[in-house]
Amino acid sequence: MCCLYLNMNKPQKISKALYLGKQVGITGSVQILVQLIGFLSGILLTRYLPLKEYAFYTLANTFLGVMTILADSGVATGVLSEAGKVWRDKEKLGHVLATGIALRKRFALVSLLVSAPILFTLLLYNGASLLISLLICASIIPAFLAALSDNLLQIVPKLYKQILPLQQNQFWVSFYRLLASGIAAFLFPWAFAAVLAAGLPRIWGNFRLKSLTYLLVKKEEKVDPQVEKTIVQIVRRQMPMSIYFCLSSQISIWLVSIFGNTISLAQIGALNRISIITTIFSSIIATLVLPKHAKLPAKRRPTALFFIKIFSVLVCTSAILLLVVYLFPKPILFVLGENYQNLSWELFLSMLGASIGLVSQTLGSLSSSRGWVMEPILPIILNIILIIILIKLLNVSTLEGALWFKIGLTLFMFSRNFSFYLSRLFKLPN
Repeated sequence: MCCLYLNMNKPQKISKALYLGKQVGITGSVQILVQLIGFLSGILLTRYLPLKEYAFYTLANTFLGVMTILADSGVATGVLSEAGKVWRDKEKLGHVLATGIALRKRFALVSLLVSAPILFTLLLYNGASLLISLLICASIIPAFLAALSDNLLQIVPKLYKQILPLQQNQFWVSFYRLLASGIAAFLFPWAFAAVLAAGLPRIWGNFRLKSLTYLLVKKEEKVDPQVEKTIVQIVRRQMPMSIYFCLSSQISIWLVSIFGNTISLAQIGALNRISIITTIFSSIIATLVLPKHAKLPAKRRPTALFFIKIFSVLVCTSAILLLVVYLFPKPILFVLGENYQNLSWELFLSMLGASIGLVSQTLGSLSSSRGWVMEPILPIILNIILIIILIKLLNVSTLEGALWFKIGLTLFMFSRNFSFYLSRLFKLPN
């Protein structure tokens, strides 16, 4: 009887495995295509923007990421955690989404008021004229407005496994960005035009994403006070870490922009274009892994098995990427153009930092998807101490010194996220 039961369940397990493999294959293929188009957009700008303009573009792009993180400060984490609990109830899910978007708008205004003056000052410090600095600050607004809601709106299709329409939207946004970047690179080789070319397609894609999301869930305008209270509690725990992450994650660029020169700033921005390949895997994880992790039962065994699989795949993938970069640096650097051909070792260091960051970011996202947020004070204090030590030991005004600096901080972040996830995992009941 037992054997018969096992035999009956074997086809179900095979079918489930085939379905999962097909889903990962389709998602991965489309995501690779989307990221490849995004990569080509970046390469066009890297090759055809003058070094100084590309340095300004690097600063603007970095600040766009900072502003987006500050505008979120844990809101997306809270929305995903709450949405995972009520995703079968479209009305409640609509309230969760409306609450998250309302909170995000409040934080966005503060983020813009804080970040824009700092970006303006750094642009002037690095040789941009007053007019160019104003144009660059204005050009990041379209992409920033789109970022206020797009990653919140994506939560609903991901929970309902409507991955293909979501990826079709991402594809067309990337495609139009490639066209706009090509026009900017050849006809308007200025940093503000390049930033604007990346932002306008995101606005268009955001409207399409809203249409997709509100086909799946009831559109609500009213904020749920209880949901808001829960999300705000997560934000209060995560906001100090988000603020610190804004400073530490891009600190190599900050250091080069202050102590280095525009050539080093352009070089580190160009190398980041290659290491951006890791976003293919982080996008697949955000699309397929995190929603599934959020819906797992609060039991130790299934959560641990899920974690082991994901962690093993990430480590193996990172090792393969590093081996390829180490063995074949010249062909990879060729795509960046003649200004970056002597950066073989720096390319490996950049990819090493990106690979460690991929694993570390995934661990943090897995924790966040369950509403697990660590107390920020001790990690921030330890990280500040590490920053002081690394600045004393390394010449952070050089490109290589800045890359080693980033690797040291990323290793610390990995060890912190890994130990925190395990500590929460072992608190789950058997």
